[in-house]
Amino acid sequence: YAAGQDAVREVNADRAYYPDTSGVVFGAQIGWRRQINQLVAGVELEIGALGQSGEDTRADEFGSLKATASDGGYAALSGSLGYLLTSDWLFFGRVGVTLASVDARVEQSCAVGGCALTPSSASTRDHAWGVAFGGGAERKLTNNWTGRIEYQYTDFRSELALPDEKSGPGW
Repeated sequence: YAAGQDAVREVNADRAYYPDTSGVVFGAQIGWRRQINQLVAGVELEIGALGQSGEDTRADEFGSLKATASDGGYAALSGSLGYLLTSDWLFFGRVGVTLASVDARVEQSCAVGGCALTPSSASTRDHAWGVAFGGGAERKLTNNWTGRIEYQYTDFRSELALPDEKSGPGW
């Protein structure tokens, strides 16, 4: 499970909206490790789906604006360094780079009668690069299998460019 916050900005204004996103994360990892005494170093490649989405809606006397964001597929490449506390327990940290598919949409409507603005929207689908770091604990289940619990923080670039897309006259 993951939770976070995306930043969505209006096309031609300085206002920003921050949809809280949450959802189920799933994926697969493959990696290589090398143990030297109690230290364990390695590299991991992870692919999956973030499955996070959310929205932020604001309204005033002139109309409303709804900003939505959803995060899709991702891939991450990271290095890890851990300490083998016992023969079955490894405590580790990791840092790396990540790439994710991000969708953002801004929809604006006008509430004032005779308003020059008609309902309009802009959206984008793009890929965002970022950094990921975290840590956790891993337990040996068999010679080839382990189970782990991990906290991972991911920070993607701060904004995506929304195209100047017109859905009606007056925008």
